[in-house]
Amino acid sequence: MISTFAMVGMGVIFLVCLLLPVGGLLYCIRKTGRANILFIAIVGLAAVSVANSMSGIVSGLGPVYSLTQSGSVGEFLLYLLIAAIVLGAMETLVRYLIVNYVSKTEIGVYKVLSAGIGMGGIGLMYATQYLQMIMQAQMINNGTFIEAVTTAEGSTVTVEQAQTYIDSVSAMSPFYYYVQALDYLTALLIQVALILVFTKLFMEGRKAAALLITTAVKIIFEFLRMLTYYSSSEYLGYAVSEEAGLALNAAVLLVAAVGSVIVYKVIKPQIPAEYPAAPKKKVQEKQFQEKKAWNEMQNLGQKNLSSIEFEDPYEEGSSPDGEAVQESAAAPAQEENSLPADREDEEKTTENGQEE
Repeated sequence: MISTFAMVGMGVIFLVCLLLPVGGLLYCIRKTGRANILFIAIVGLAAVSVANSMSGIVSGLGPVYSLTQSGSVGEFLLYLLIAAIVLGAMETLVRYLIVNYVSKTEIGVYKVLSAGIGMGGIGLMYATQYLQMIMQAQMINNGTFIEAVTTAEGSTVTVEQAQTYIDSVSAMSPFYYYVQALDYLTALLIQVALILVFTKLFMEGRKAAALLITTAVKIIFEFLRMLTYYSSSEYLGYAVSEEAGLALNAAVLLVAAVGSVIVYKVIKPQIPAEYPAAPKKKVQEKQFQEKKAWNEMQNLGQKNLSSIEFEDPYEEGSSPDGEAVQESAAAPAQEENSLPADREDEEKTTENGQEE
């Protein structure tokens, strides 16, 4: 029987794997108004999937994989360290390629966030798997699981194999699912935090620091995560109990998650946001018509203003007002011309009076 607590944990994993990255991407789209920001997230998801595959290939190489088969705790720790280094280096390469690509057009915080969500949204690939596990758990509790998987069309599962699966799932601690949900949550948060740090240093021209810091943080996190995950396994000689191993793993994940949130709060405001997307076509047409009407009004006003400012009021035939101004302007000149004649008359009158 699968406990209700365990089935709820499966549901929590499904929600974290599905809703968290989708919600984060919708937030970035709403902030920018650009649906094409999804392309960057898809590139991030695809790139980190390739990085994980490359890490798996390196870890599966003969000399490396043999470290897990020797039974030596020291050699297994070396194996974990190699796996963490390869994964950290590959993911740093992915960050560099994404940020360098974005910098050729416009570095924006929401582009960077979408890339981090894509890199950390690896859980999207496993969301349906946990939904299927919930359905299988219900079938196990109803007693219909063995019949369903063994009699299905094209099925090669035997009754013994189905029973083994039921026993393994029933024996698993319910807390495992909640720690797994925290693992997916932390994976997304730490990818977002690391790409924000990388972008901040990249914008400041400190590319070497961006590469070294983010790689080192990722290697340390992955090594501690895997170390605590396998701490209760035979690889490490059952160093701790299953419950203690889950608690240690949860502690590492929780510290990383809280640290990632703090980094997000500090670094995000320091990276400029993208310019808002262009308005829709109808809004653009309306703005164009309004601007056209405004320009026509301005041109008409300038034309009227130029006719008032540059019209010569002294030019003949310009307007009645102009003629009046011309006459009034000529009047003082006539008065000045008449002054000498008046003075001559006065002088003649004075001379005549003196002769008499």
